[in-house]
Amino acid sequence: MLWRNVLLISGLVISIISTSWAGSVEDFNAGRQSYFKGDHDKAIELFTKVINDKNLSKKNLANAYLWRGMVMMIMGEYESALRDMDKGINLNPNDPIAYYNRGSTHRKFGHYKVAISDYSKCIEFAPKKHGAFSLRGTCYEKLGQIEKALGDYNTAIELSPDSPAPYYHRAKVFAGKGLLQKAYNDAQKALRLKPQNKRFQELFNEIKAKVDTN
Repeated sequence: MLWRNVLLISGLVISIISTSWAGSVEDFNAGRQSYFKGDHDKAIELFTKVINDKNLSKKNLANAYLWRGMVMMIMGEYESALRDMDKGINLNPNDPIAYYNRGSTHRKFGHYKVAISDYSKCIEFAPKKHGAFSLRGTCYEKLGQIEKALGDYNTAIELSPDSPAPYYHRAKVFAGKGLLQKAYNDAQKALRLKPQNKRFQELFNEIKAKVDTN
């Protein structure tokens, strides 16, 4: 999920850098290229160089912090990632994907209440962002708020019926409630949408075994 939203960020930045921060465009684009090649250390070096450009607007500086924060998150440097994401959001508090990625970082930490707040903020700015509903649902589920989790999974599926993750998560909720046929249907749907996913395979086989014995 995170990777797809990184790409959404890149589309946003491309529309900005061509007009307002030409002096850092080469470094920024090189940082993006390094990121996509998997050279995360080089990407951080280049985004840091962009951040040190004193001529950036607040919005462009925010994007540079957010990109560097996302790279740090992928590298497992969660505290550093959060610091950069906080700076980016403080500079540009209206970017829904920034809240999405900071929420995902908090989720990695197990800070589920804070993550819920960030996903909710993302939804406020982007009410059709199905991934935010799906991941907020996982946080509610971790906190034992099952009905809220189920509501978020339902919304995510309504917004994006071809996304497998919400079916997977909802299947687990249904299984926990003893609603095995509903769980089976969702697990089967998730697997059909992404048949190579090992987690989806394991869940489907587990639920199928329970259905077959009842």
